[in-house]
Amino acid sequence: MNTADHLLSLIERGHDLMVRERSLLLQGGFDGLARLSADKHGLLTSLEAEMKRVRGTDPVRAALAALIADSRRNERIIVAARHGVAAARRRIETIIATGRGAVAYDRDGSAITSRDDATQKSSSA
Repeated sequence: MNTADHLLSLIERGHDLMVRERSLLLQGGFDGLARLSADKHGLLTSLEAEMKRVRGTDPVRAALAALIADSRRNERIIVAARHGVAAARRRIETIIATGRGAVAYDRDGSAITSRDDATQKSSSA
């Protein structure tokens, strides 16, 4: 296999990794994403080594452009997932705070933490 063919096979492997990553992202398989990261790093190292040996031919450039497009699509999914997780975290925090009950304050700014506090403070006022 010549260098250009080897580079094209690495790019094909990159597409396979992007498909797996996209699938994991859409399924919420975050544990799998951590393992996939090592594969992506190894691929990048191999691609960089091969790119130094070959001049970019049209098929190589087209294949790299397609791989970059795949990577950018996954990046958009990752950003959306990050925003979704942040929104869910805020919603959960709101639910937890609501579950703790409302907090009221008396005239001097002290929190009224129970019905008894409210009754005692209003009768002493």
